[in-house]
Amino acid sequence: MLGIRTGNGHFASAPARLLGEPEFYLQRPGFWHGGAGIAACWYGAAAAIAEHVRRSPRVAKNPFAAAHLGAIDEQLTGARLMLQDLAKAIDDAPTHSHQLAVIRLRSMMDRVCRDVIERAALALGPASLCCDAGHAQRCADLAAFVRQSHGQKDEQWLGERLHASEVNPWLL
Repeated sequence: MLGIRTGNGHFASAPARLLGEPEFYLQRPGFWHGGAGIAACWYGAAAAIAEHVRRSPRVAKNPFAAAHLGAIDEQLTGARLMLQDLAKAIDDAPTHSHQLAVIRLRSMMDRVCRDVIERAALALGPASLCCDAGHAQRCADLAAFVRQSHGQKDEQWLGERLHASEVNPWLL
């Protein structure tokens, strides 16, 4: 994200007014939908990295590179299906928060993105990160971008809700 201009702000004696009760921001309609949108951005970046691997001549010459591409495909296909399912759920019930599904998606996408970056490096070798500035920047940007994930905090939240639930969420 080196090419993105950013800066810091400092506010002293700035007037403010209360917009809502505690937790209002997190509970407002559409908040969690935005979290799904961020996960979709992560997916897009991971898909671009995967496409770079798919187009590499190394995949045809190196069975390990092909295996990494196969694993990337498995993960991105599952992520795409999860994204599409959540998008439909949001469209069908736009006033529902979908918090559980969004946190589940973001946690999974965090893991998928980190794995895609790792497998791309293994499939393409170090030259891809040393000599291909565009690919290297994409990998670095995605690694930074997924740090918006709350990692184990979100997984803890999911686990607590699943444990307290009376419903088995994995039945077909």
